[in-house]
Amino acid sequence: MKELICTFYRPEKVNINEFCGIITKLEDDLDTLCNENIDASDICEYVYRLAGYARPLKRDPKMYFLGLDEPENMPGDARVDFFYRPTYLGAAIMIRSVMLHPELLNAADRYGAAVKITLPGILLGCTGREFSGHGYDWLKGLIETLTIFTKAGTAQFVEKYPYICNEFSDLYISSMNMIEKRVCADTVKNQWGEDYTKEAQLLLKDYHGEASASSESSSQEEKPSCVWYASYGSNINSTRFQEYLDSCGGDVSTTESKPFLTHGTLYFAASSERWGIGMGVAFFDEESEGTVLTRIYKVSHEQILSIQSQEGSKYCRSLMLGIVDGLPVYTFTSPEKRDDLNAPSADYVRTILTGLKEAYPGVSETVLLSYLIKHGALNDNARKVLTYIRRAPHAVKLGKIAEQEDCPDIDEATAAIQFLLGIGLIKQDSRSIRAGHSKEDLDALFYTVQEKRDMIDQVVFNVI
Repeated sequence: MKELICTFYRPEKVNINEFCGIITKLEDDLDTLCNENIDASDICEYVYRLAGYARPLKRDPKMYFLGLDEPENMPGDARVDFFYRPTYLGAAIMIRSVMLHPELLNAADRYGAAVKITLPGILLGCTGREFSGHGYDWLKGLIETLTIFTKAGTAQFVEKYPYICNEFSDLYISSMNMIEKRVCADTVKNQWGEDYTKEAQLLLKDYHGEASASSESSSQEEKPSCVWYASYGSNINSTRFQEYLDSCGGDVSTTESKPFLTHGTLYFAASSERWGIGMGVAFFDEESEGTVLTRIYKVSHEQILSIQSQEGSKYCRSLMLGIVDGLPVYTFTSPEKRDDLNAPSADYVRTILTGLKEAYPGVSETVLLSYLIKHGALNDNARKVLTYIRRAPHAVKLGKIAEQEDCPDIDEATAAIQFLLGIGLIKQDSRSIRAGHSKEDLDALFYTVQEKRDMIDQVVFNVI
């Protein structure tokens, strides 16, 4: 069994010979990975170490690169050779590793985390100059880059996992189609008349051989017709999710679903008129530490495309979260982490809470509500009002709350009371109800729900 060791590093000083040696080692490693029998542990360790060197681009942190120096320090031709080429090779090595060991996409250890966090960014980084070479060498560079990817098994990869990076998958397929059209038209030449027909034909031969192998494999293995859609916001609620399925011929009552925990953080931001004017909705940040409670639904490829379309531009970025029962798990979130944090409405929180109770029946409502509060379900006014009510020795009047220096004015306090009532953290005292006081009356009395007081003490007070 052949040994594979990652020796990639970034030299402290610019040294062309040293740069070339590092790239040659990456090329040799890719050849070894494609042609030799490598122990799975070696592959996992290699990918983990390589991923550790990936850096986000300063002007676009969604893109990750394995460049040997900062791009602004390099002229255009050097950027292709020493910034993009090592990134292409690193991406190809990770693609090949995933094709050999798809469990990397779902591993709960450091290897799986490295792949899930880094691979989408590296693939996106590869699209930075559309795979092309520099200047008049754009076509030569394009063919060389596509050859690197095709050697790694990228045709099968983008067929099986297109949503890991839609931009990369689309660019790879369209670039191969363009090369094929140029070969057919006998126009595989640059502006100087240099002919790359032979190189393009070899590329297409490998590509079609790989695509054919993928097709044969799919027919033999019965290509999966479904994927998992991971919901973490309102669609975790089956009744709400049915509204999405109504547009794509689905029935939630016959749709398989199960709970699914994934790395990342839930947060609330932006706004949606559907859930109250000016009120926030849920988003997913895969790079932050934490655990997100999701519910995965088994849907067809056509249905998940319809779901993404219905989500709209706020959720235009797709993420692959892993593999369950041999099928990929996808979710959707914002193009980048939002900074317009905004607490949701009580209706939205109730909808998610109901869905969480459906998906996690063994977990108490108090624990599930605590999870939502920890991730931003309370706005500042609601926290202040809840704090005052909890610290009071007995039920307190709405008018008294609004008089407090640390509490909002009467209109905002009333809105906070409605929210806290709506998510079940407080109740109106029965005496004020019998006295005919509505929830908006200044004399209406409120107190915290007894069984949720420990949670309020642990979660809300710590937030404040």
